[in-house]
Amino acid sequence: MAVAPQSILCLFTILNQIVQTSATCGPICRAPFVEIGRGKCFFDSGTAPNISEAHYKCYLTKSNYGLHSVLIATDLDKAIQVLPASNSTIKYAWTGINDYLLEQNGDRIGWRAVNAELKDVVIDEKDEKWAYEEPTHGGTLMLQTDGSSYKLHTSYLFPKQSEGHVICQLIREATVKLHSESFRMTKFSSTHPVRLNEYSGQAEESIWVFSPSVSLLQCAFRCKKVLECRSIYFNTMGKTCVLVMFADTKLPNKLPGRGWIRMGRIF
Repeated sequence: MAVAPQSILCLFTILNQIVQTSATCGPICRAPFVEIGRGKCFFDSGTAPNISEAHYKCYLTKSNYGLHSVLIATDLDKAIQVLPASNSTIKYAWTGINDYLLEQNGDRIGWRAVNAELKDVVIDEKDEKWAYEEPTHGGTLMLQTDGSSYKLHTSYLFPKQSEGHVICQLIREATVKLHSESFRMTKFSSTHPVRLNEYSGQAEESIWVFSPSVSLLQCAFRCKKVLECRSIYFNTMGKTCVLVMFADTKLPNKLPGRGWIRMGRIF
């Protein structure tokens, strides 16, 4: 059966329109985020003097640009490519990693301090990425970068400086919607996601907020409303709710040492 020339022309026209439409699709990363690597979207959000303000700057991309982001925790070698090449005075960047998780069982392999359920969150930082004698047991990690490579350091041992870079990584809108479907939390066992012999510790920089709470359920709901909240402590006796930025954060020593339940947020 012969095919009419008009039909062939129509077919080519349709195919051409499909190709043009594909070619003119918008970029994977919406401004101000830029794509570094395949489908990875990063944003240089300036600088911050501490980890709390660094987290908050990434949190603000939701209200400023309508885009959800979190402080970098993986793809560190890609993320540093968004830093301004002309700025040589600040050599460190804050990260959403904590070395409790990265030194599990003496190995420099651990989990991102993001998802308590441990699905698709395993990272492997090779030994050469650590600074000498790092990690040092219990601190937020920062990267030291020369623009093309990086080393991981524990924050309280850095040379004193006032600011660190803030690099935010885009969270897809579909993922954020999935996060808000429920308040689900998972109760940590003694080894999940990392063994904590004591809940109390020295560092207080990763505490987001703590306030009175009627119940564990209410505390969980509060965590769900704060995108960067990763786990909670709830005191059954004092009804205190503590929201924290890392799955393995320890409580400040000044808080009571008994009656705590530790739970992690499932994404």
